[in-house]
Amino acid sequence: MTGFKHFIRMLPLMLMVSIGNDIAITAFLNPHGINAGGATGLSTVVSVWTSIPFAIVYGIVNLPILYFGVRYLSLRYSVYSVFVTVVTTILFPYLQHFTVHTVPVISTGLGAVIYGISIGVTYRYNFSLGGFALLAKVLEVVTHKKIGSIFTVINFVPVILDACTTPRGPSLLWSIVFIVLTGEIINWTSMGKGYLIHNKTRLRKIVRFPIKANHSDEQQKQAS
Repeated sequence: MTGFKHFIRMLPLMLMVSIGNDIAITAFLNPHGINAGGATGLSTVVSVWTSIPFAIVYGIVNLPILYFGVRYLSLRYSVYSVFVTVVTTILFPYLQHFTVHTVPVISTGLGAVIYGISIGVTYRYNFSLGGFALLAKVLEVVTHKKIGSIFTVINFVPVILDACTTPRGPSLLWSIVFIVLTGEIINWTSMGKGYLIHNKTRLRKIVRFPIKANHSDEQQKQAS
């Protein structure tokens, strides 16, 4: 019963995340042909290559991801992720005609903010949007890397395959920008204050490296 009560409390948040995900894609990405990557992007590419229906390919792609989710995470996490994926899929046809026509740079930025916050919220409250979002969580547990960075790397795969399949031109550039921005927004949303600490650590490593190199050069000159 406790599990059911928790599900009911999480239901409004899961619905908001599903709507946010769909709006980001239909309103801002699709009008400019921007590929968001993920299981959807990969399934689309494979479906075009093989002429297998998209729904079948999408199911095949998600099955091993769901298996690893149950194995490395928890049954509750995986069940919630499947529920959100199903809701997102059901709502998509009703939102696919909701488009915002603006310049690509604005669509890319707004799409990344909405999409990144939606995914970041799922990680913060211990569920996901399924697909590559679930895969990124599994890889975070296995590799102990930042989840936004993992999400960025694995989402490049469908985009690159899509670019090899169909000439994209400027939309390829905006797809890359979108994925990079989304990864940072996911880190910011899921980590909270820890995101600032993480960036300070990265900045210190970048700044200290040339200082150490210069210091060693001076020591070598003095020794000679």
